[in-house]
Amino acid sequence: MNLKWITISIVFSLFFTGCQSKKMEDKKPPIAEIKTANIQDAIPYAVAQNYFVKNTLDAIANPKIETEKVFNSYFG
Repeated sequence: MNLKWITISIVFSLFFTGCQSKKMEDKKPPIAEIKTANIQDAIPYAVAQNYFVKNTLDAIANPKIETEKVFNSYFG
């Protein structure tokens, strides 16, 4: 009877200590944050304020806008 309680207490103590340990992966930042940080540092940009997408526009075919004429056709 005494051996049964000792075995049960050892199993439960191992179970609870195993659940409380943290993985080493939890300390790494997600890959998406690393890629975003690298992209933001590499590409110069300026935030466009006071612009809006025109109501006549259904979708933008190519998200890369290279000329002012194309920009003005999408935004007002």
